Amino acid sequence: MFKIKLQGLDKTKPEMATVWTNWLEDCQNETKACVAARTNGQTYDIKDSVYRRKTIKNHYFFDRGMGPPFYGKCAYCEATVVGKQHGDVEHFRPKARVTDENDNIIYLKNANGKNLFDIKGKPIPHPGYYWLAYDLHNLLPSCQICNQASDFGGKRNRFPVATDHATMAAEVSDEKPLLINPASDDGKDNPAKHFKIDIKTGVMSAKTKRGQMCIDVFDLNGRQSLLDDRRDVRRIVWSLIAEIKQKPQHADQLQLELNDILQGKKAYTMTARAAFKAFTEQN
Repeated sequence: MFKIKLQGLDKTKPEMATVWTNWLEDCQNETKACVAARTNGQTYDIKDSVYRRKTIKNHYFFDRGMGPPFYGKCAYCEATVVGKQHGDVEHFRPKARVTDENDNIIYLKNANGKNLFDIKGKPIPHPGYYWLAYDLHNLLPSCQICNQASDFGGKRNRFPVATDHATMAAEVSDEKPLLINPASDDGKDNPAKHFKIDIKTGVMSAKTKRGQMCIDVFDLNGRQSLLDDRRDVRRIVWSLIAEIKQKPQHADQLQLELNDILQGKKAYTMTARAAFKAFTEQN
């Protein structure tokens, strides 16, 4: 998991700027319609075709040219998604249903922490963070393994918190998620503060409870492919550093390749940075 700085589509291409602006406007309009309907006790079906509009999904969340802000990577495990599997436009805060870390349904509670019940005497499930269904800052690219149910786990509707779950926009600032949003502007959400990596084994370990929750929910150590890929990144970084010293005639090009890796333009940035730090400390 690597900190991501959100930005829009390439504004140097007028057609893309228009696509981006239209999408943001449509998302704002749908948000207003959704909140108005829910406030009036009416149903509202969140439109997948809007928040994951094909053009936006292809050119922003899963840029086919491996460009910013995500460079074709899953926001959670950092594996390359483009070309390997279909990616999901994932809601960090679930849009329509919420469960805890064990996938148990979250129910609405009163001020005393007791479940609220409907007229039939059934507990009322949390409605989801519907007001964030179209919010850019709540949308992330995810590989299907991290997002969906599988043998490895998967986020699905899981959203564990250390406090009560927010049920309206005004309560979100007081909520304390136990998962980390790598696109958050809050310094407390910087993944580097929550994880460390053994570059020899590829195993991630947690510095904090939130880091451990991410490791468990996304099964960041349970997929052999992730461990293998992280080890490969260590070898690639060390090899590039060695080549830069051994082949001065190619140093500029090799340095550009290394910079791309360290700046987050390739998969497994956190591992790459740890490998670079380890090499420089040993030499």
